[in-house]
Amino acid sequence: MTTIKIRLEQLVLEKSTEWGRRITWTEIASGTGVFESTLLRWRKNQVQGIEFDALARVAQYLGCDDIGEILVLSRNGNHPETDEEE
Repeated sequence: MTTIKIRLEQLVLEKSTEWGRRITWTEIASGTGVFESTLLRWRKNQVQGIEFDALARVAQYLGCDDIGEILVLSRNGNHPETDEEE
């Protein structure tokens, strides 16, 4: 089965390293207007759908050049970045 995975947790860690400081979920929520509870559901991949406007605000806040930095296609339940089974 093919699914879309949200790699927000990994992305925030990468951006924290890139920016040289810790990025908090409160900071992201405050800077984007997206509720922390929504970010938590995204982090846990516990969503059936995503509001594109909210996704765009988070992507812009984190300086993403491509939505693929946040969303990845996972085939057959494999881990999206290594293609290994979870």
